Amino acid sequence: MASIHGTIALRLAGVSVVLAILFGAIAYVVEAGRVEDVAVNLALRAASHYDDSARRLLASGDRAELERWLRHFLADTPFIAVRMYDARKELAGEASGFATQGRANPMANAASRHVHDFPRPGARHAKRLTIGSEQIVQIVLPLVRGDGGVDGYFEGAYRLPVEAQLALHHRARDAAVAVPAITLLAGLALYPLILAWHRRALRLADDLLRVNLELLHVLGSAVALRDSDTDAHNYRVTLYAAALAEKIGLAPPQIADLIVGAFLHDVGKIGIPDAILLKPGRLTEEEFAVMRQHVPLGLGLLGEAPWLSGAMAIVAGHHERFDGQGYPARMNGDAIPLSARLFAVADVFDALTSERPYKPPVSFSEAMDILALEAGVHLDPAAVGAFSEIAGPLYEQIGAADQQRLRGLLRDKLDRYFWGKKPALVAREISVKARNRTLTIT
Repeated sequence: MASIHGTIALRLAGVSVVLAILFGAIAYVVEAGRVEDVAVNLALRAASHYDDSARRLLASGDRAELERWLRHFLADTPFIAVRMYDARKELAGEASGFATQGRANPMANAASRHVHDFPRPGARHAKRLTIGSEQIVQIVLPLVRGDGGVDGYFEGAYRLPVEAQLALHHRARDAAVAVPAITLLAGLALYPLILAWHRRALRLADDLLRVNLELLHVLGSAVALRDSDTDAHNYRVTLYAAALAEKIGLAPPQIADLIVGAFLHDVGKIGIPDAILLKPGRLTEEEFAVMRQHVPLGLGLLGEAPWLSGAMAIVAGHHERFDGQGYPARMNGDAIPLSARLFAVADVFDALTSERPYKPPVSFSEAMDILALEAGVHLDPAAVGAFSEIAGPLYEQIGAADQQRLRGLLRDKLDRYFWGKKPALVAREISVKARNRTLTIT
């Protein structure tokens, strides 16, 4: 549970931080746009102070008088630079604020270097500029006559007052901080809900997996019981194959597929007639041809359940031989899926050491001698070598175990590879759950 808490907390925190950054940036951009609109409106309000005298001076062509008027205009407004253009868009006069020692205001010079367009009647050009730490709004307005014609154009560089700049900056900053904070708080508030949903989803997934494994067990056992009077063979070969897979270091997801495939390796025999499946003597060629059909029949059954697709390698390849003389595809060597090669060793070993209607069991040492002879012929030599290192203790644990013991051992494998739990923890959980229900594989 601590792992679930940590996983959800980390993922939720990561998502919240990403969303906070994203929403904060969006909020800043939106607020910055609003700040620009406010600044433009202030500049337009100031620009509206020009009067008809400006039009007359512009029409007269007296540049000196026009620039004198523009300097008076600057003195009465927050503009730092202004220009007037005639109807032909040629400069008719300009004026800018002056700093000390007779030098032009550097902000005014910087603003004047930004090119602009000349808007149509009824339109405007406005652009916010950042020069140093100052906010400047450059606007261009057409001087429209009553008949809709244009007498000229007014251009001004408007400097936002310090108080307005600070207010607008704080507004954008506060929005950029508030939105991420709200996002993070929302993530924190959602944490217990997400945790509860996650727990419920895990319980549902756990129950669904258990039901699927119970159905798997029922199907595998039903097939095994048709073939003999017990399904212990299915348990033993599955446990032998899983132990061999662990020995060679197969990945847990592959071992999980191998367990399912081992338990269902003969599932296609459900479609083989009893007269052939239960015949005590040797099969004729015609009968053996029918028996071989249990492989494609099994693949057809597993193909109906996508979650069993990982088991198909064993169903398809457990009768292939390393020398290529097996069936149905006559694959050889490494072309045979690894899980099928591992299972083949387990299957042959259990067939040798188990009693069958047509033969008594052989001893452990005889079985190992036969495996050694079959290495490179029927069986993968590497798989036989790895199995020989673990076969002794494994046979003592599994070979003579009763049905209940085999089920317990298989249950531990299922809990390890399908739920990722340690056997000791599983035992405690099962003892508690046993009061409420009994699982088929327990």
